[in-house]
Amino acid sequence: MSEESRKFETWEEVIRDFLESKKIASEEDYLKDRLKEIGAMYGRQSFFEDENIELLFDTKKSKKGRDQTAIDFQRDRFRRVMALPRKPGDLDERKEVEQYQSELRRLSERFDAWHWLNENCKNASSVSFATHVIKLTHSSIDGSSFFDEISCTKDDYLTTSCLKEKVLDGAVRGNQYAPIYQFLELGLNEVKLASTLRVENSDTFNAFAKDENEAREWREGFGEALTGGQVDTIKSHILAKQIYFPVNGDNSCVKYHLLCIIKSSSLAQSIYEKTDNRNDPTTNQRKNGKYSNRPFSYTSKAILNVTASNHGNASQLNGKRGGRLKLLSCEPPIWEGQLKPPITHKSVFGRSLYLPAAKEDIDDLRGYLLCFDKLGLSTRTPERLKRIETLVNSIADKFFDHVVRIQKLPAGWTGSEGIALKREHQYLLDPFRQNEQFQAARKAADWQPVVCDDFGWWLNARLRGKNKQFTPQAKHRRMWAKLLEVRLRENNDMVEAKRARVEGGEA
Repeated sequence: MSEESRKFETWEEVIRDFLESKKIASEEDYLKDRLKEIGAMYGRQSFFEDENIELLFDTKKSKKGRDQTAIDFQRDRFRRVMALPRKPGDLDERKEVEQYQSELRRLSERFDAWHWLNENCKNASSVSFATHVIKLTHSSIDGSSFFDEISCTKDDYLTTSCLKEKVLDGAVRGNQYAPIYQFLELGLNEVKLASTLRVENSDTFNAFAKDENEAREWREGFGEALTGGQVDTIKSHILAKQIYFPVNGDNSCVKYHLLCIIKSSSLAQSIYEKTDNRNDPTTNQRKNGKYSNRPFSYTSKAILNVTASNHGNASQLNGKRGGRLKLLSCEPPIWEGQLKPPITHKSVFGRSLYLPAAKEDIDDLRGYLLCFDKLGLSTRTPERLKRIETLVNSIADKFFDHVVRIQKLPAGWTGSEGIALKREHQYLLDPFRQNEQFQAARKAADWQPVVCDDFGWWLNARLRGKNKQFTPQAKHRRMWAKLLEVRLRENNDMVEAKRARVEGGEA
């Protein structure tokens, strides 16, 4: 049972619970392996002609009960197998039970608190427990990791020091040392066990040690995980990212500093958690093409895969991220001329609408549709529709970036004499105009479908292109209009919220 599901009061309870869970997990693995081998015996001798026997060994159909723990389920399976009246000739029931009992005794000794602490404190130097883990990208890197304790920060830079709570990462020289990292990650009252090792005369291990000297040896042993056992031997590695930086030298010899670039794993994890929208309701609504009145942030993210497999062996937090890093957009702003309201144009989708940021998405959408059109294939499959919707939503986002910039112009420009812009587009682009008749008409009119339909016509024209290789149809126009509805409603919600704040006297 983990600390999340049970409240502990002492480190003794936390550590005993951890070791018990490890013992149970090992017992469960043993039973699974033995049952798999025994099942192979039954299969070789055609015992699976009996459906009840076959079901007992079928891991897809034989599932644990709702109120049954995983280990209880495996124990029950083992008992039922041993109780079967028909058995293969090479299965010795008595020997199997004796081996199981022997395994239980071995696990009890292995995960005895004193024994486990005494053995594993000697191996803690094989664990790097730090903010900057050099093994972030490659499991074979054997270099120094670092624990950043710098407190100074600069507003111009996002650094590890900016984090209010640093999530420590860990790397192990082999998966056999992973339990040591998990052990140091244990928490009590929001304090990590690793943090207690930095406190002199900590009583974390006193309940298990024979005397104070033994408790101190354990603290010092596990404490090496915070330095990787390399306090006096800081080193890089041939597989690590390195830069040779030239420094002053004489004419005959150029000297270099070797710079080892180590990414802050703590900062990477913090960014990953804060930008992870997988379980966010707004994200799910957008993926399904549905409306959400909640704001959506962290758009235009990219994902960098830093390890292809066995993520946990490179870095523990990297394993939790599935070998991925989240990257935020750092694109420079696109140059735009002085923005003027489209007073002389009949439509916002006229010649004045120039969206260079959407050009790549439009070209990709045209190429995607043209490919299936030439092959005579449908684009109505879920995977293809999702790709199309993603591109159109991106184009719509660029359009509304343009809309918001116009909305920020001094309100009331739609009251200009001789304005040519159609009324529905005025309601979209000048929503803060201080005119009661205008606002009453804006609320009463059903102007949104007109804007959506005009967007469909405009996008179809862009997709047709200069060479006119692709001829979009009315069904495409209707689809584009439907997809814009969600973004339009989101924009309207933000407009109305701002209007309410202004009318309420807020800044």
